[in-house]
Amino acid sequence: MPQFEQKSFESGEVGSDHLWRSDLKVRATSARSLKNCRLRVSGIAEGRNGTTRLANIHGDGWVQDMVIDGVVYFAVLTAARLRIFDKATRTQVQEITGCEWTADELPELVIAPFGAEAYVFHQDMQTQVIRRASDGTWSVSDLTFAPGLGNSIRQPYYRFADDGVTLTPSGLTGSITLTASAAYFVAGHVGKRVRLNGREVEITAYTNATTVTGTVRQRLFPTVSIPVSSSDGFLVGEIISGKDSNAQAEVTATGAGTITAILLDFTNFLWDATLSKGETVIGPSGSTTTTGAQTNTTNAATLDWDEQAISDVRGFPGTGTIHKGRLWLGRFAAIPFGVMASALGALDDFQTGVGDEDGIFVELQDEAAGAIQHIVSAEQLLFMTARRLFYYPESEQNPIRPTSFQVIQVGPDGSSLCKPVAISEGVMFAKAGGASILGAFPTGDVRRSWRSVDVSILSAHLIDQPRSMAYLNGQADGPERYVVAVNADGTLAVTYYSDSAEIFGWTPWETEGVVRSVAAADGECWALVEREGVYTLEVFEPSRLMDCAEDVEAADLQGLATDQTILTPSGVSPAEVVYRKTNYANRTVSLTVDDAYLGIVEVDANGDFGCIDTEGAIEIGYNFEAECVPWAPMPAEDERNRRRKVRITRALVRWAGRYMAVNGNLLPPYRADDDITAAPPLRDELSPVPVFGWFDEPVVPFTKPYPAPWRLYGYSLEVTR
Repeated sequence: MPQFEQKSFESGEVGSDHLWRSDLKVRATSARSLKNCRLRVSGIAEGRNGTTRLANIHGDGWVQDMVIDGVVYFAVLTAARLRIFDKATRTQVQEITGCEWTADELPELVIAPFGAEAYVFHQDMQTQVIRRASDGTWSVSDLTFAPGLGNSIRQPYYRFADDGVTLTPSGLTGSITLTASAAYFVAGHVGKRVRLNGREVEITAYTNATTVTGTVRQRLFPTVSIPVSSSDGFLVGEIISGKDSNAQAEVTATGAGTITAILLDFTNFLWDATLSKGETVIGPSGSTTTTGAQTNTTNAATLDWDEQAISDVRGFPGTGTIHKGRLWLGRFAAIPFGVMASALGALDDFQTGVGDEDGIFVELQDEAAGAIQHIVSAEQLLFMTARRLFYYPESEQNPIRPTSFQVIQVGPDGSSLCKPVAISEGVMFAKAGGASILGAFPTGDVRRSWRSVDVSILSAHLIDQPRSMAYLNGQADGPERYVVAVNADGTLAVTYYSDSAEIFGWTPWETEGVVRSVAAADGECWALVEREGVYTLEVFEPSRLMDCAEDVEAADLQGLATDQTILTPSGVSPAEVVYRKTNYANRTVSLTVDDAYLGIVEVDANGDFGCIDTEGAIEIGYNFEAECVPWAPMPAEDERNRRRKVRITRALVRWAGRYMAVNGNLLPPYRADDDITAAPPLRDELSPVPVFGWFDEPVVPFTKPYPAPWRLYGYSLEVTR
């Protein structure tokens, strides 16, 4: 009689499209379904941990971990509100209201923690900085840029105007008028800054699309008339310089014996009236000699002007990160391919330059590459667009520099808006469209340092437009590492992976309600969960057997029961006492006593529910069922036999726990010599179970129907055809 055995589930749940692929090696270590199971390093399948309810939350939002001086905090962001929780005490340490982010902006927030700060990004919101002060108080404020010399601000600038559009100042200091050669300005420009030849003017009043009033914050460079021996060969727009003075200017007009130009510094071209001697003026196409002293003339229109890149007129960065001492910004609505980086070691200084430590402003690729989606700090800096994945080939010998900034394409894999998650071996991210999870991993090859891999290719049915991801590196009850992805429908897709990043075993997790966001740190995964409009903050814990669980305390006792009942596994039973838990009002929940399943109860509008009168530890929460559905026995070497009906005569299941159902039938929780007044004892045994019936594709599901520890080590099926 043929036997089919399985001792490992490390490859996780594989899609039903592979139902008849008995030739796949992965079939020997996977299952057709592994609902609410987590995979362990030994290859066994285990019922996932339940969750502890920590607090009610005001609405939808995000959970973000922050590690500050070794202390772990979790920040919960909801509409215009921030709540900070201490991981160790599981309590709220501070709440801040009136925050800038709105309910509409929440789905696309990107949060980047760094030390005692976390940067919150959205294209429609000034970047916010969550900060913990040394005295333990928390604050939220706008990201501000460092002040520069002469009343300047060290912020990024960008030319938004069309080619050929000029700007003319009416003066060089004080309050002046700025006139554009084509429609450009809007009323929102009031309070913003523009630069003319690198000198800043703050707009103070709007007149029309071509005219605004501004206050000069840095004295503007004058337009000068330079007498020369000949202006032949000099063209408008060229940069000229003095051989001896090193003065520089941009040519705006030429005439017989005259060059009109805007100075680019405050150095004059030389003319010695005593000796009637000038200096050589050098341009790209020729040279000439000054024949007299330069004089100021009417301010010329300049093409060299730009506008502050970040504002409510042009939008704000939608993503960012901190990498190698720089704050990186991207995903600008008005500059979709733009990437900005602060000066090295100065996260508020974005003034660009050619020095190795200066700020950086580049545009990656073009429309073919897609707009910037994410900037990820990993072994090297990664740039994810809607259609491509790039990296900067940095090393000790080749640090990131403004003058040699060039990225290398990894592959044609675009990213969705779901924030990627860094893992020990690289980065995992949701593919554009949200139908799969990809991994970006270093190769060790200096010529091609990264590769991208579809890590969910056999389990793509579990991935549905992820909106949140977290990396769980070890837990209190094991060394396993997991990546948790929150799907659009509120389910979780959870992968266990090996150290070599070669095995990715995915399993689906679900709960009563929908998960909205997850975050993980220091071996714990916290989640924001919504159930019928009520949002709760919860943490996965090995000690919990149900979701959103709480301990029922003696203080919750209300008195004797009247008509309350308990739906136990053996039927409806009258309750003896009534407890009150207002957090579960109008819900159907489950109860355990000393970790043994009691049954289902209805909670009324006051939060009252019935229970037995016991001195044991009572837990209330939402039950979840764990289940392993193996593949149908199918010999790989005999395809003809696959088409014959099959009978599984007996299943041998190696398991541990309190409750095990095989093929829908619960194994007796109690044996002949057990004390039935106590909780069913924990088992660790090999159980033979007879199975009946002939089927084309017979399966024997193994299920955890009630809250309890549950492990499936393996099984053996005896088959006849």
